[in-house]
Amino acid sequence: MKTDSKIVQFYLGKTNDNRGRSIEEIWQWDHELLERTHDYIQWLFPLPEVSRFNPHAPVLTEADITRFRSSFGLNTRLTVSLEVILDFYGLSCQYLDTKILKLSWLPTSQSANNVGCTGEIITISA
Repeated sequence: MKTDSKIVQFYLGKTNDNRGRSIEEIWQWDHELLERTHDYIQWLFPLPEVSRFNPHAPVLTEADITRFRSSFGLNTRLTVSLEVILDFYGLSCQYLDTKILKLSWLPTSQSANNVGCTGEIITISA
């Protein structure tokens, strides 16, 4: 039986990142902590190559991508990460069905106020 990769284990809550933080802990951070800390993003959204900014972050493999796509639990937890980072950026997402995602500025978003935007900004169809 093959052992899950480090990123899959992290997303399943079975291991922490290289600084000892769980994914659940990162999800609970306020915007100030998300702004001040920069090495978590490569754990929430890993790259298929070694990160120049966080060499301790896991490298995403094709096997990881397949595992995320085939696991409802992993996919759900990835969605939580997406919602955390969108909220940090002042965006919200609405799932219109399993293939369409609508992004909108949050009414109180400082980011939206800075660029003079409100309402829907993008709809993504898979």
